[in-house]
Amino acid sequence: MEGQRKRVRVRVDSRVVDEAGEVQHFCTESMGTYTCRGGKHYIRYADELAEGTTSQVTLKLAEGSAKLLRGGGTSGVEHARHFLPDQETKSSYQTPYGVLSLAVHTEELDLDVKDGQGHVRIVYRLFLEGRFQSRNTLHIELAE
Repeated sequence: MEGQRKRVRVRVDSRVVDEAGEVQHFCTESMGTYTCRGGKHYIRYADELAEGTTSQVTLKLAEGSAKLLRGGGTSGVEHARHFLPDQETKSSYQTPYGVLSLAVHTEELDLDVKDGQGHVRIVYRLFLEGRFQSRNTLHIELAE
């Protein structure tokens, strides 16, 4: 399977608990692609956001780490999130209104993906401009 692109069904289930304790739940499903190169897994799919806007997502999985890249599409939003267990990583968040600083502290990272099937589970705290925004759980299921 090394280097070959495979079509996969990507189901994304996310839970967001904001600083006030309010819970939001989002679930989407779309077709995407899976590729494995150099021991790294790449999952690409389009994510539908509010009001019919879309964003292209690339999830890059390596031993003990995950990186989520979002950009393109019609949303005007671009950013990267790097997930490392028990660590905080920083990046920038490009919006149509300007650039903001973004930080994530990864609490849990569970990667079980092989040949385009499996799951990814990430639990993290999100900080925007240094201020706590939410505690998020991201669960991604892959199937052929």
